[in-house]
Amino acid sequence: MRKGELMKCQLCGKETIRKSAVQKYCPDCSAKKDKERKAKWARTHYKGYGAQEAVRRKKAKESRKNLGAEISEHHRAVIVWPIEESEAEDLNRLVRVAVPFDYKYSKNAIWSMAAKRGHVYVRKEVAELRNRLTEAIRKAAADHPWYEGKVWIDIMVEKPDMRGDAVNVVSAVCDAVKEAIGIDDRWFCIRRLDWRVVKRNPRLFVGVGQAVTEHHRVCSTCGRILPLKTSFNRHKGTRLGYSRDCIECSRLLRKKRDKKDDGQVVHLEVDRLVGEEEKAEVEIIALEEGKT
Repeated sequence: MRKGELMKCQLCGKETIRKSAVQKYCPDCSAKKDKERKAKWARTHYKGYGAQEAVRRKKAKESRKNLGAEISEHHRAVIVWPIEESEAEDLNRLVRVAVPFDYKYSKNAIWSMAAKRGHVYVRKEVAELRNRLTEAIRKAAADHPWYEGKVWIDIMVEKPDMRGDAVNVVSAVCDAVKEAIGIDDRWFCIRRLDWRVVKRNPRLFVGVGQAVTEHHRVCSTCGRILPLKTSFNRHKGTRLGYSRDCIECSRLLRKKRDKKDDGQVVHLEVDRLVGEEEKAEVEIIALEEGKT
């Protein structure tokens, strides 16, 4: 039997198009059999947690959440966050490419819906444009190492008229950059986004830069972005081989777990993490609130 030929489902007998040489069931029956297989595995392998273990896990999760919130509270941004503290103006590498502009880069032109089956798909012409941009960035960035950390993107849109929005190309550009350099777009930041009207041969300019020189990770407890190798313990169960909790948070969590009263928070350790300057600022605010 070959792929694309008609076959009979071994469960319901309905004819369906074969999608692989080992296919036995139609899509509906295949989903049903998969569900049965997973349920059978769960009955023999998954024992679940007892009542005491469930309470302990819930308590530990709440403790972790409260500790992370206390630390991250000191790292909040303000509405006039200082630009001099940003790494955007101190990049170690920056590559730029230019491709012909087309309104098909807009997010409004990416998706279409099939008339018969009703599923959503990426338009062929849009995919070709995005692949062209991806290849241009890949060639320009081939000589540069890229790390897990903030990636700064510059976009200049030369549009032929005022009918389209420059901000609508951000999604397509980020998808192309993600595929070209191999860094997930959750790390992406827009450094500059600009546009101008150019009547003849408009182009799309894309710049990709990075300031970090090693892998970083966001601590799952406190949310700080820290160097991977120096701030996280080894953990072979993760993709990069390091734990998701930073060393400081892991130590604080152990201290809280060892205390008899789980309601106690290690304030001194948290104050040391956020720095003496921020600690003094918090104490001044507390004093002013006490006077009022």
